[in-house]
Amino acid sequence: MTRHIPSWFLLLAMLLPIGLQAQNYFNRFYKQNTIQSSLGTVVAISDSEYVAVGKDFTIGGLLFFKVNHNGDSMIQKVISDSLHYYYPGTGRFLQKFEGKNIVIGGAINDTAGISRALLVVYDSLGDTILSRSFGFGIEDIGYCARQTKDSGFVLTGTHYPSANVKDILLIKCDAGGNLEWWKKYSNSGRISGLNVEECSDGGFIIGGIYRFTSGESRPYVLRTDSTGNLEWQKSYGSIENNGGCFAIQLSDGNYLLSGANDYGDGKDLQAVLWKVDSDGKIIWERASGSKLTDYNQTSAIELEDGSIVAGGMTAGLKAAWLIKYSANGDSLWKHEYFGPFGISGLIDMYGFDVLPNGGFIICGTGAGIQGDIDGWLLKVDSFGCPVMDCQLVWRENDASTDRIGVYPNPATEYLNIVMPGNAAGDFQLYDVNGILVKKTVIHSAHIEITIMDLQMGMYFWRFTGDDGRKATGKLSVVK
Repeated sequence: MTRHIPSWFLLLAMLLPIGLQAQNYFNRFYKQNTIQSSLGTVVAISDSEYVAVGKDFTIGGLLFFKVNHNGDSMIQKVISDSLHYYYPGTGRFLQKFEGKNIVIGGAINDTAGISRALLVVYDSLGDTILSRSFGFGIEDIGYCARQTKDSGFVLTGTHYPSANVKDILLIKCDAGGNLEWWKKYSNSGRISGLNVEECSDGGFIIGGIYRFTSGESRPYVLRTDSTGNLEWQKSYGSIENNGGCFAIQLSDGNYLLSGANDYGDGKDLQAVLWKVDSDGKIIWERASGSKLTDYNQTSAIELEDGSIVAGGMTAGLKAAWLIKYSANGDSLWKHEYFGPFGISGLIDMYGFDVLPNGGFIICGTGAGIQGDIDGWLLKVDSFGCPVMDCQLVWRENDASTDRIGVYPNPATEYLNIVMPGNAAGDFQLYDVNGILVKKTVIHSAHIEITIMDLQMGMYFWRFTGDDGRKATGKLSVVK
């Protein structure tokens, strides 16, 4: 006798390879035995283990946190001594290499308050296997360290040749942390390197910040060859207090910059992605934000299919967010996040990483247990959802929570779309690779569209209203 396999089971089986089986979510604060601590950078070292490094503000030490796939603490360590005060970098600055070790850049202060750039390598248990500090001027500060193709390390940050002068610092070390060369880069303003990436030709791209003497700042990018010789340097955005940017090289050889810009349209700062060519010329520019201050807090991630995920903060709400873009810069979904206490659990987001199953883990700090400032970790799925089958609706100009009805879900042949109020706009359906498969214009409170031509699988939809309303959600198609 032939056994009939239900379509819902087939759908579930198809979803297993992309990591939706036994999907674990968590949103937790982590309290160190101090009043104030933070987690500034996070990396997935396996399917089930994640490491975050941050700061213990009470004793000035580096925090090492290791948690499992449920967010349960496995290892907590503080690296400190009575003679120094440690500052780790923040953002996507924790890098896994050799399958088990991780590297981070930062700064270390002595008892006189003099800073030196810091390079630290940990094993997966949080034990320090390499620690080096570097000083070439009055002060030097490290923000980001990465392993290079020759098994050495590169570190960027700020070099202070004299009081009130800031240059971008670039340090190259061998595999043992021994100095091979260092460079400083100057211009008429004060500039700092925030992150560094080794490029496909062995050169380096540095994302940074340009500070004017008037107090304004703007994103700044610098490109060097493999020995640190300057090839080009450029600034981006308007001359406002826009902050810096982070730079990565994309798989097509171009570069992606994530930062913020004030366009003078009454929306304050907006989070911005710039895609630039090999000479730093802008290919496209994408802004996202509301009337509140939004900014990218770390470097974006290019996924295997060429799509892009960026992460940042909305300052007025004290909320974190992730946005996914197609390779062409079209926004696919956006989610905002608060701490485990909801909107009252205000947080600052510092970094995120992509998980082996396609999900994401986010780190930061927030008002946690007993009102203290604690480290924060949030794990979401590949659609950015902090819970199963979430849907998010938001407006660019207010905090509306009107919901759009999309049903049935799962669907087979037809899909009903019910709009709140008199909403009108474009409804788009994308496959899991971010490819647009269906688009329709909505001008009524209810519309039915056919999906008989779609293959069985997972899709996500996006609505962009004529009034600025936006919404995203997931849809399962069964046959």
